[in-house]
Formats: sequence, C-alpha cells, structure tokens
Amino acid sequence: MMRRFFKDQVGAVLVETLLAMPILVLVTFAIVQLGYVFFVSSTMIHVSQHVSREIAVGSADDETNGTYTACGSLTGVSADGLQSAEQLACNLMDVIPGDFLVFASDTVAGGAALPGDNILVSIQIQTNSIVPIDIIGMAAGSETYSVSARHVKE
Repeated sequence: MMRRFFKDQVGAVLVETLLAMPILVLVTFAIVQLGYVFFVSSTMIHVSQHVSREIAVGSADDETNGTYTACGSLTGVSADGLQSAEQLACNLMDVIPGDFLVFASDTVAGGAALPGDNILVSIQIQTNSIVPIDIIGMAAGSETYSVSARHVKE
C-alpha cells in the first residue's frame, strides 16, 4: 500500500506550481517596482539638469529664491519677469504622479545668475508604490525620492 502511495505522481505538478507561484509573483513585482524607481530617478535627474542649464543660460530664474516649494503654489514667473525655473521643473515632472517639492537657487535674490554663480536645482517627490506589496511582503506605502543638479554659470 505504501509503495503505491509513493509511486503515485497524480497532483505533483499542482503542488510544485503552488510552491513556485508566490516566488515568481514576488520576483515579477520586484522587477516592476525596480523599473518604476529607475524611471522616476532618471526623469528627476534629467529635469534637474535641464532646469539648472536653463538658469545658467539665462532663460529661466528661480521664483522662490532657494526655498523648497510645492508645485501648486508657484506663479510661473520669477521676480525679474523670466520663466520660473521651479514651474518649468514642475511642468516637466508632470509625467510622474506624486507630490513635488522644487528648489532652485542661483545665489542672486531677485535677479538672474551672474558669471561664477553656483546654480542648484533640487527636486523631491513623494509618490505611492505601483506594486501592492514591497520586497519583504509588507503593504507598500509612499516613497520619497530626491535628486539635485549643480551648474556654475560661465
């Protein structure tokens, strides 16, 4: 009787599938989340470099004079009438859902950057995870990402 029980292979594939499925689903979620993190990171790097370049060439200026500001509270125009660097960053980051804080500073309050000035653009975003669970199996929450770019005006 016992020999027949151990030689019987009926249902073995089902058991093996049930053991492997949670691992495969977790690996798939991890790959999707990692891809999202890389997308957010590369977009933020590109935007911060682009905005700091715009300040350096004089086509944009910092609106808030070096304070972190939420995108919803920006006017879009800097003190000297140029396009707001922070608003430009918010417009470019619009492809990512989340709450942004934008910081731009050219070390000159109320005016365009001068040659030799350090230009700093920093972006912070708080966004929700796109995968329902994180890597250790806990319920996923919000994540904060931050990136900065620095230029020196020539």
